[in-house]
Amino acid sequence: KLNERVGEFISSTEYFRSGVQYLKEGDLDYANKAFRSFLQVFPSREVYNNLGVIWYLKAYWRLPPSKITTAKTIQVDTETLINNIVLRGGGWKEKYNRYLRKAEDRFKEAIERDSEYAIGHFNLACVYDDMGNYTFSKYHLDKAKEYGFDESEYKNTLSSILIHENKLGEAEQILNTIPDVPESFFNLGIISLKRNDEVKAKEFFNEYENRAEDSKEMYIEYAQNFDNYN
Repeated sequence: KLNERVGEFISSTEYFRSGVQYLKEGDLDYANKAFRSFLQVFPSREVYNNLGVIWYLKAYWRLPPSKITTAKTIQVDTETLINNIVLRGGGWKEKYNRYLRKAEDRFKEAIERDSEYAIGHFNLACVYDDMGNYTFSKYHLDKAKEYGFDESEYKNTLSSILIHENKLGEAEQILNTIPDVPESFFNLGIISLKRNDEVKAKEFFNEYENRAEDSKEMYIEYAQNFDNYN
């Protein structure tokens, strides 16, 4: 029976890999179906995290580009613990808010399964930042850092919170230390816009476009058209 069960795990990793691939290609509905199929066999932290990412992205696709305030590096988990087991044994505002709440629920389920799951804490911090709950956002961001999350990604999301709190100087200081994160240039552009320096903002947005991945289309669209939104 154990061998049969492990065999199920191995075959269902195809659902997980397919979900990751669909996510990379921007096909959120197929990604959702693939991960939910995987969920039926192995309800791991990673699949809940990635389902949360889907709802987060769906929320952002309901958000008009003019309403984007900062860029964050929401994290897809491309690995599943199954591998270790085998080796060791509408209206945009309403939909935006509803999808963010769904993302929040999924990320919370991920960390309920592993309280030291750094990616889950990081993604939950991103959601709470967008919800305006900066206390919770900082709490989960600190948890992500405590459990070994990337320092540069941590700093970028911290700067996003500070921008939303209108602590532009503090955010700028942090962003200038992480040029390895493309979103740092986007957020420096946001700071420049808040200071009414559109020339500098354009320079930062151009730099972001040069460094960004294709999967960040929503931020690229803003960077290309920011002068229409302000």
